[in-house]
Amino acid sequence: MATAAAVVFDASAELEVLLPDTAARFALAVDLLEQIGSNKLLAHVPLIFFNEVAAGCAREVRGGRTTQADAKAFLGRLGALPLSLSVEIHPAADWFDRAIKMSCQVAHSAYLTLALDLRVPIATFDGGLATAAKSNKARLYWPI
Repeated sequence: MATAAAVVFDASAELEVLLPDTAARFALAVDLLEQIGSNKLLAHVPLIFFNEVAAGCAREVRGGRTTQADAKAFLGRLGALPLSLSVEIHPAADWFDRAIKMSCQVAHSAYLTLALDLRVPIATFDGGLATAAKSNKARLYWPI
């Protein structure tokens, strides 16, 4: 059996399905989820991924952009995806140092470190993460 291609899956790519910014991004995100769900693409996520997705859903429910029922259903579908979870436990000072070294947010450094370590692209629609990826020589799954 052939090895599936791999990607680091950012929360912004997941949230695009529930809260699309554009039809084009929505289509890319849906295609990505279909590839992950059918095991054609192995999706790696850092532990913070789940917090970021939940925070995004909660923010948009509070802001009235989606309903609580839709957010819960969305999170249920997320729970069914075959994701490869990377759990890195480090002191806060280590995360701080990574963010400073990579010139990015601490959360972004978790995705970026994972992508660099695994030598796989990052699937993201987050402009800050994309900029950090480019400046740290990480590949992007989509050009943004």
